[in-house]
Amino acid sequence: MASTSGSSQPKSSKQDQRAALREKARIVREQEAKRAQRNRTFTIVIAFIFVALVALAAWRILASEGAGNGANGEMGNYDGAARPVATTNVTDDGGILLDTEGGATAEESGAPVIGVWSDYMCIGCQYFEMNNGEVMQEYMAAGELQAKLYPVNTMGQQMSTEAAAALYYTAEYAPEYVWAFNTALMERGFKSTAEGQPQPSASEIADIAAELGMPEDVVNDMPASITSPEWQAMPADTVAVFRANGFRGTPTLTVDGVEDGRWLIEGGPSVVDILAEVAAG
Repeated sequence: MASTSGSSQPKSSKQDQRAALREKARIVREQEAKRAQRNRTFTIVIAFIFVALVALAAWRILASEGAGNGANGEMGNYDGAARPVATTNVTDDGGILLDTEGGATAEESGAPVIGVWSDYMCIGCQYFEMNNGEVMQEYMAAGELQAKLYPVNTMGQQMSTEAAAALYYTAEYAPEYVWAFNTALMERGFKSTAEGQPQPSASEIADIAAELGMPEDVVNDMPASITSPEWQAMPADTVAVFRANGFRGTPTLTVDGVEDGRWLIEGGPSVVDILAEVAAG
């Protein structure tokens, strides 16, 4: 019996040693697997951060180029200076009277005055222009009505302010282009409100002016002018008049300074009907 117990003890000890070695190897493998997983996770995180930093750097470069020289920058390729604010062709209430050819004028013609208070980022104003602009221009050309534009920034958008300032700027420095510029700005605003395009920068507004044929020096100074506080104060002042008059929204139509909202009432006359009525006297 003694010899049997003596021979089983070494065997049991070797089995325990092998089991311990296997357990140690298992622990080492698990630790290595965890370490490898941590390394993979760390590598992925570092790679993600690197890609994000590269993307951010690229975006900043593109944004910087856009702000300084690109078509979407406020100044774009224009290097002009802000011109002095002048109101030769602007009435005390912020309106811009037009002559029979659609140019800004300081003189009332004696015909009934049709005032239109509009914001270039107001989709209702854009439809108003699309539906009634040509008819109004015909009456204006015939001398039967005199249009008076009031560019305001009631919507509080960038284009609201800069395009309105641009119309005031044009009324002074390229007055013969006011009606055409107003129409073009409404068309561009529609691309933002209805088609989802970004709002135009000051340089893009100047591009529109250039396409109409405005003098090069006037166009070159336009971005710097319409982004200046002095020019942007003009539509803000006109909004104050708008509020003081008790007007509620754009577009607002006035006849000789008095609001005519009949076209907004169901069953009421259309704007075209009102224009015909006023023109007929």
